[in-house]
Amino acid sequence: MRKVRQKNIDKGEGLGTFVVDPRKPQLTKEQLAEALFGMTLEELVRDIRENKDGKWDEAYQKST
Repeated sequence: MRKVRQKNIDKGEGLGTFVVDPRKPQLTKEQLAEALFGMTLEELVRDIRENKDGKWDEAYQKST
């Protein structure tokens, strides 16, 4: 898997900002899920679907 690095993490700058070398091939959906969430895409989908303790409440549209 291609590495994604966080910019200036030791200085507390750029938190949540990932820098990807544009000369490299694009990440797959699976690689991106693992890089951003620390779990496979399948695990992420299952986690969102289960929504344990309301962890993903904001991912669901509230009906009016």
